[in-house]
Amino acid sequence: MGLLGAGVSAASRTLGHWISLGTTGAMMALVLAFIFSKVKLRKQLPGSTWVHWYGPFLTVLAASIFIMAEPLRHVLQDIDAWPECGNNDVFPRVNETWNTGCTWSSSQYKCDKLCYVQNGDSSFCASNPTNVGCGGDLTGKLPEYYTQKEIDELLCLPGVDPKDCVAADDMCHCTDDESFSNLSTIGWIFTFTFTYLGFFILTAGVMWNAEIVKKFAKIKSQYRALRDPEYRRKLKEEAKGEVVYVRGEIAKNKVLMFSKTTCPFCFKAKEALNKELGGEGAYEVIELDLVDNGPAIQDALAIITGGRTVPRVFINGEFIGGGDDTVAKQASGELRELLATAGAV
Repeated sequence: MGLLGAGVSAASRTLGHWISLGTTGAMMALVLAFIFSKVKLRKQLPGSTWVHWYGPFLTVLAASIFIMAEPLRHVLQDIDAWPECGNNDVFPRVNETWNTGCTWSSSQYKCDKLCYVQNGDSSFCASNPTNVGCGGDLTGKLPEYYTQKEIDELLCLPGVDPKDCVAADDMCHCTDDESFSNLSTIGWIFTFTFTYLGFFILTAGVMWNAEIVKKFAKIKSQYRALRDPEYRRKLKEEAKGEVVYVRGEIAKNKVLMFSKTTCPFCFKAKEALNKELGGEGAYEVIELDLVDNGPAIQDALAIITGGRTVPRVFINGEFIGGGDDTVAKQASGELRELLATAGAV
């Protein structure tokens, strides 16, 4: 006797809700796993605290909870763990469209379809004298809510008590108006607020993880270098000036790495050196993203080594390569030999 509504069937809606919950959950799990993998890199930041280490992860975790709320609401509604307003056993609205009892149901939209039963018996009408369905012919009143086919499916048999007509397993169709203007209280909380707030927080967490503010500052400098020849010449002069500094650091340290705190290849090179030397304190690391003249030092490295990418690893004054080169040399045993020759082990 229950109505499923026009268009999409209940089964296809339920399947769609489960697919949405699964794909959204999988997507958020992948994002969380990726951001958590960066915790090791963040722990290398000098003076950093647990806020720097776990802040982006916890931010995205909070975003995930908000984003997952809406698809979870759909599924809880489908399995009747959180009943909707159309469930008259929990939220009775016999001969009504919407009432205050439906406010905290799982219904996303306000019901505007009348949950109708045929003329009630005398006891029902005595206690509900103003209700639709008591005291007269309903001809012409129902079409504004239902088609004739829907009306026929909702009619009670003559003499049947209305309470028995709309039973626990009967559902009254809620609405066909699935628009923002018809959102219920739960709709505004879950569909609108939680969803949009979740994606806003997700954006903030991802940008924090990517250290986008630092990268914007770098882009600004690069853009100016492209547009301003004088500024470009200034950068070249600064790079030439940093060559002396870089050569001095190379000569001063038996083992030296030019690195960045957010660079995964730098992390691999550090792991290789740590295995041979017992920790980062046994060699010198210059984090270029933590010094004001980092870009100029990279330009100086390009003059000295032919490349400005990091890491740049030097042992005993000689450039041995980047991250992959250092890892490969550690695996082959060559790195240990180079360190022994330099007197670092």
